[in-house]
Amino acid sequence: MIYYKDDGYSETEFIGIATKSFEPEKFRAAARYLESMRNRQNSEVMTMPEIKLKPLLYPYIQEAGKLRDFSDKKVNISGKYYDLNIFILSQAQENEWSVTLPIAL
Repeated sequence: MIYYKDDGYSETEFIGIATKSFEPEKFRAAARYLESMRNRQNSEVMTMPEIKLKPLLYPYIQEAGKLRDFSDKKVNISGKYYDLNIFILSQAQENEWSVTLPIAL
C-alpha cells in the first residue's frame, strides 16, 4: 500500500485464464439457449428434455449475459469490464500441460 503514494506508481489489472482450449462459440450457444428459455412462454409445448432441464437451468438464466461477455473475452468485476486474456496450454508431457506467461515489472 505504501507504493500507491509514490510519484509515478501505477497499477494495471491483468485478468486471464489458462486452458487447453477456448471455444467461444459454445459459450454463445449456451447464452442463446438460456435466453430462449427466458423468452419462452410457459403455455408453449415443450419437449421432455426441455421440461426436465428448465428447473435445473432456471437459476442460471440471468447468467446469459456473462456467458456472452466471456465468449467476447470480457469479464465484469464489481461493475468494471476487463479484457480477458486467454492462454492456451500446450502438452509438455503425457499428463502435464503448460503455458509461458509474460510478466512485466
